[in-house]
Amino acid sequence: MKHERVFNIDDYREVPAEDDYPPFNPEQNEQEQIFEGDAIFSDIDGTITDNSGRIDEEAVQNIKRFREQGGVFVPVTGRARFESVRGIVETLDLPYIIINNGAEIFNNKGERIADEKLTDEEVRETFSIAEEHGLIWMQNKQDPETGEEHLYSNFTPESEQAMLEVGINDNVQNEEGRIGISAKQATADEVMAIEGQNYKIQMMSPDYDAVQAAYDEFKKQGIPCMLNMQSKKTGKFHWVEVIRGTKHDAIQKLINNELPDINQIITMGDGGNDISMLKSEYFDKDGKPIDNLSISVRNASDSVMESTRAMTFDRFNAPATNPDQESYGVAVSGMIDFLENKHKMDAEFARQEELKERARKAGIILPGMSEEEFQRTDEQPENERIRVAENENEDEDDDPAGRRAA
Repeated sequence: MKHERVFNIDDYREVPAEDDYPPFNPEQNEQEQIFEGDAIFSDIDGTITDNSGRIDEEAVQNIKRFREQGGVFVPVTGRARFESVRGIVETLDLPYIIINNGAEIFNNKGERIADEKLTDEEVRETFSIAEEHGLIWMQNKQDPETGEEHLYSNFTPESEQAMLEVGINDNVQNEEGRIGISAKQATADEVMAIEGQNYKIQMMSPDYDAVQAAYDEFKKQGIPCMLNMQSKKTGKFHWVEVIRGTKHDAIQKLINNELPDINQIITMGDGGNDISMLKSEYFDKDGKPIDNLSISVRNASDSVMESTRAMTFDRFNAPATNPDQESYGVAVSGMIDFLENKHKMDAEFARQEELKERARKAGIILPGMSEEEFQRTDEQPENERIRVAENENEDEDDDPAGRRAA
């Protein structure tokens, strides 16, 4: 079953039918590395997978094909812990992954190659402001003495239910399942007693005014933060995260240090923590802007959709093997299909331009070329120019030199 995908892009508003192109030759395309210079930076949960990590086999194969033919694919996720994303890295055979909303970058060996940490003073002030505004907080840490790793939080069963009632499924229980460690109730002092590992602190409340007030206070104090988890029910943000890194900053850092040959970027996401990477500009090693073709999937909130620079994509427009399930990774597969078609269109355009240039130098005006487009060359005087007949059945008188284009 073929699915309609419509793109809101000035130069490529619709993906042409496959019949408009020559038969696809995998060996030729692989040899030509058609995706060379392309990099896709995609959120994970809600964009290429659901919260339990499901992704369609078609998407897996398309991502692998994209990489084999020269493209770079890097997940950019809010998940903490490399272990929570190791399966994705190994399944897709990826070189890098950005986690913790940009605070950490890992290679495929699980080695941290870059990070951004909060200062101890920022952590203390964060917990103080969270307490002042009655926010539920959580932070994952590993106790160096016991080796135990937990998602420490001041949550209660009542606070979990309250988040669900305002339309936010991303609560502490959801987070522990997503990153693969158990939640443990704790006080702020107990968490601060565990040395280091201060990458981010996530806070939430069913009272969005409290979240906004805390966010404003963080900004006033110069503490790096962002709003996240916009409820479709209330239309408001119910999370605030204190974090030094951003997805945009991590992507730019990866480009600078590891990916110098990128000339086109595609960013994809659905949440408030994706806004920085969706709406921002990126630059190559020489400081020149790199195109950022950003898209949001259909389940994104309004603020996320408004931040995209190109289009909105429906995540649920493909059938699943089980009719009761939804399909995931549809947007990624569609984006890769689109890029392939785009490159074919660009290649055909370049071929036509080359043909026109050769015709100009030979003094031949091809069908459809105007006199202005012909641009007479010094090599071919005006009286020697030849217009190729558009109708092969035209009289020979229309072709006085007896020359026709093959």
